[in-house]
Amino acid sequence: MQTLILAYTGCILFEVIRAASFLDPVLAVKVATPDGDCVRDRSGVTVVPDFAYNEVKPGTISCLLVPGGNPDTIAENAQAKQIVRDILAGGGVVAGLCAGVVVLALAGVLRGRRVHLVDVPARPELPDGGDAPPWSSGSETARRRSRPDSGG
Repeated sequence: MQTLILAYTGCILFEVIRAASFLDPVLAVKVATPDGDCVRDRSGVTVVPDFAYNEVKPGTISCLLVPGGNPDTIAENAQAKQIVRDILAGGGVVAGLCAGVVVLALAGVLRGRRVHLVDVPARPELPDGGDAPPWSSGSETARRRSRPDSGG
């Protein structure tokens, strides 16, 4: 079984690197990008992927790490959403860090699930079908508010 990092142009890889380093001795870490080509993260680091999203075999993945950044480049990527859904359906663990949680929301897997946020006083609202992406400052869903179950 493996850990998969779902990388994309503009992601912030340092958000998942520490978790990947702890997981690697037990679950080999692999990286997938939308087309299997190298991607440059927001810090300028270029990643050489192991495979493209369409080559991912969800049955071999025990843990999925979705970094934050600006997920515009994969927000409408059907393969990315399906990878998230398939790994969860197969009993895998899925972690979205920072804006990576938006990718999980767009995949439709957060409804009815507990979402854990650390060091954040309020959680972002889930997408409401508006025109602006939920991570953009112009979107109504980008507003933060306290929720009774958030502890904040």
